[in-house]
Amino acid sequence: SKLVEKIQKYNFQLKVFCLVRAPYSAFCSGIQQGIKVGNYYELISLNDCVPTSFKTLPFSKSNVVEKLISFFGNTISLESFEHACTNSHGPVGFLLKHFLNQDPTDFVYAKTNESLYNLSVRIQNEFNFTYPAYLDGNKLNKKFRRFPANVDEKLKCTGKFLLTEVEYHLVEKFVQTEIARLGEIAGLDFR
Repeated sequence: SKLVEKIQKYNFQLKVFCLVRAPYSAFCSGIQQGIKVGNYYELISLNDCVPTSFKTLPFSKSNVVEKLISFFGNTISLESFEHACTNSHGPVGFLLKHFLNQDPTDFVYAKTNESLYNLSVRIQNEFNFTYPAYLDGNKLNKKFRRFPANVDEKLKCTGKFLLTEVEYHLVEKFVQTEIARLGEIAGLDFR
């Protein structure tokens, strides 16, 4: 709200938009990103040895979207991230064109936050179990190591990171609930 007040003080026009990712895709992306930065998730394994439960609440995007809608009301534009990715310049090009009325070809794009391949994510998760990025919550672990990019490239045959059937079964109810909630509160259809 302080940011909005400051923007209004200088008479800027405020356009609020949110790209919402499909729940399963968002969940996989969140897990992968957490693993890339050094977190360990018991859910992700090399041998389908998964826990009996997994806390999914931190991965809920419907809670975030609900808060945004409650604050911005009908002034917020909600779009599917997957739809935005169909733009030839990706989601950034989509936002430039549809929300800022800019020509996406006028910009130079740089890819960041590259994904790892499926097996690389799983091996990094095992590294993180042995040597997590942080000790005692906030102290950097000097033994933490990132999975080598040249080895990751060799594992591209394993495809993009997705859950196994066993892993998905443990979070399926959460994913289905997220799909339903996003349909109700945002009018987005992720079925």
